[in-house]
Amino acid sequence: DDFSDPASGWPVEDDTRYQLAYLNGEYRMLIKEAYGGLFVWQGMSIPDCTVMVDARWESTTTYQGYYGLVFGLTNGEGGLEFLVRNDGAYWLGLIGGDGYVQWAPSPYINTGKASNRLAVTQRGQDISVYANGQLLKSWNIGLHTRGNDVGIIAGSGNSTWEDARFDNFY
Repeated sequence: DDFSDPASGWPVEDDTRYQLAYLNGEYRMLIKEAYGGLFVWQGMSIPDCTVMVDARWESTTTYQGYYGLVFGLTNGEGGLEFLVRNDGAYWLGLIGGDGYVQWAPSPYINTGKASNRLAVTQRGQDISVYANGQLLKSWNIGLHTRGNDVGIIAGSGNSTWEDARFDNFY
């Protein structure tokens, strides 16, 4: 999805906590509150796959904001998250739970407002995560994720109005 078609199925909402919108050929996830975050999915269900997205900050005030990919969801439940922060660190873990990799630095993650092409490959229990075409880490997670739904995620850390943009989700 190149997000040029607002009818392509991603949620569109605006409330006091966040805004989800199609904007200028990108998908916007604006997190308005500190320590806020959410993930969205469009109904794409793919088992054992590689998922990619281009992501960037339109505005950010702290290194603690994050964006990334979610996968292994079942109707928005369970699954794993691959997150990157503005300081060049990445995380892979259970959504809302423990991490397999807990904020490890990488020279391959662009900082500031530069775009990052993020990718996750899952084959059974084997997971590989990539940033900008470079393998960050591969490992066997010891469990098979419950579902096959995939999506995107953004969060604010300790600041407000963190504005993440996404393009070329496939």
